Amino acid sequence: MQPLAATDVLFALPMIAIVHRYRLTRADWTAAAAVAGGIAVFLTLSPPGSGISAPGVTAWAPVMLAATAIAAAAILAAARARSPARVIILAAAAGVTYGVLDALTKSWVDLLSAHGVPALLRWEPYALLAAGILGAYLTQSSFQAGALSVSLPVIDSVEPVSAVLTGATVFSERLATSPVQLSAGAMAAGGIAALSRSSVAAAETRPWGQPPSTRRGPPH
Repeated sequence: MQPLAATDVLFALPMIAIVHRYRLTRADWTAAAAVAGGIAVFLTLSPPGSGISAPGVTAWAPVMLAATAIAAAAILAAARARSPARVIILAAAAGVTYGVLDALTKSWVDLLSAHGVPALLRWEPYALLAAGILGAYLTQSSFQAGALSVSLPVIDSVEPVSAVLTGATVFSERLATSPVQLSAGAMAAGGIAALSRSSVAAAETRPWGQPPSTRRGPPH
């Protein structure tokens, strides 16, 4: 499912264009396709899940502390940064948080399947709730800080990487070292960089009174 989720940027861009009465350029589509395609290939080539099925709190502690520290540092750094840097910082932190959330969800579902309702007495569901709230806060902050065409690709790219690294750290899963997979990750990163400087990002943040050349015209 994650490779399919990576294509959401291809659906978001036309919606952004409609809302802002903007005509997408070939460069915009190329950058979006690089992000979606790179993430999809990266995830498709990831090794199948294996390793520990129910890691303990000691295995989770370093990851939870690191994710919390990254989120706190991002909030502080974003307060001093300007867009698009502010957008990228907050979106990256949201992606890290969602990657941990994905791993927590896997752990919680396994526990619920094995133990049923008594699994509610464990710490995992409450950590899952906290991670969800933090991720939503960071995501909304990144959306409010600037262009959605910049924040969404960053979240889409960082989340699977965070989930893979969390799986390797907590569940002792294998990390892929395929040159094709690494190249796909680099392609996604290049697409993000292109979108952050693209005309569609400028169209999102530009006032209606200052339309770019590809703007369809002022609203009626």
